[in-house]
Amino acid sequence: GSAFICPEYRYLMKGIEKADSFNFNPHKWMLVNFDCSAMWLKQPRWIVDAFNVDPLYLKHDQQGSAPDYRHWQIPLGRRFRSLNVRFVLRL
Repeated sequence: GSAFICPEYRYLMKGIEKADSFNFNPHKWMLVNFDCSAMWLKQPRWIVDAFNVDPLYLKHDQQGSAPDYRHWQIPLGRRFRSLNVRFVLRL
């Protein structure tokens, strides 16, 4: 996945527009933290429906006003790793 940033590997992405999802781990090539993963979804609703948990103690008034990323994974939270990826991409 991370190799697709390099122009010489872009030919490997032929047909990627037919994919429903794409996930890669930048830590393998981009020298970011181990628990950093990047994911693109054609229909984000599919993953939200699969991982959705809404017990009463997690409900709040602003629910539904913005994407709630706790529904995108098994744990209910995640660390902020996107800034590290941004710095690497800007180099």
